Amino acid sequence: CAMRKTLDHCQANSGGAIQPDLINKKLKSIAPELDLNRQEDTHEFLMYLTQGMQESYLKSNTLDFYSEETSPIYQLFGFDLWTEVACCSCLHVSTTNVHTTELSLEMRQFDSVHKILEHFFSKESFQGYKCENCEQTVDASKRYLVHKPPNVLRLHLKRFAFDG
Repeated sequence: CAMRKTLDHCQANSGGAIQPDLINKKLKSIAPELDLNRQEDTHEFLMYLTQGMQESYLKSNTLDFYSEETSPIYQLFGFDLWTEVACCSCLHVSTTNVHTTELSLEMRQFDSVHKILEHFFSKESFQGYKCENCEQTVDASKRYLVHKPPNVLRLHLKRFAFDG
């Protein structure tokens, strides 16, 4: 595996510059959308890389995509992000859950990761929610929760706003 060989080389030659030749040669199979001759987004590269490692592991172990939680990638980065929406009228709470390997966070006006995370996980009120329980259009609140934190939390800090 190109990643393993590159990591071994990094550990054996710590302190020096690293030329990731093996990864560069495999770039088209890791992430066909990326071009070695263009400046690319490191976040996209990391996504393609971990996705490729995940798919490779699942194929080599004859597991389906739904067995992703057994893979080393998911064991390292994976977690469940829960969204709770509470109706302010009948107090019914609707919960949804997504499996993910990172949090994508907008930096906005915040000056620290702590403040960004605090904002992301704070309760947010909004109007116009159609409650599945009382079937009314009401005010509601929403919050995100992490059921079991990952061993390594990967954060994608979105620094740029694309407002057209």
